[in-house]
Amino acid sequence: MDYEKVNLKSKNIMGVKARTSNALESDYENAKIPSLWREYFQSAILDPIPNEVPNTPPYAIYCNYENDVNGEYDVIVGAQVSKTPKSSASYGVIALESGDYLRFDAKGKMPMATVELWAEIWRFFDKNSQFKRSFKTDFEVYPDEDGVSIYIGIK
Repeated sequence: MDYEKVNLKSKNIMGVKARTSNALESDYENAKIPSLWREYFQSAILDPIPNEVPNTPPYAIYCNYENDVNGEYDVIVGAQVSKTPKSSASYGVIALESGDYLRFDAKGKMPMATVELWAEIWRFFDKNSQFKRSFKTDFEVYPDEDGVSIYIGIK
């Protein structure tokens, strides 16, 4: 599996937010992430994200991990912002952790290309002991409608 190790600076992402787990997401009736994406795209028309950086691609941020892939975590689907408001009832805000990440890329029909890439990433970390996940912030970026880059924070 191809990947690139990158060092990233912090950036602020604002968007719609939920708390979930991989167990919940594997159950169609309880999955929260698909409804977050619907809410994000509806808000782009009805209630745009304040201070959104122009032409920023959509992000999905995974953060505030309870422990590892088996625990709960927060998901924010949104966009990069130039500054964050003091408070927002409509949106959650996260500062992406600066530091080292592994970047994995895929092209294909969404959302299946993303789901398949995550499965490959989990297998990658099961087999590659030289890299340990930090479980601080991981994120997806969608540069175009059939491409995704997934960044996994590492120690």
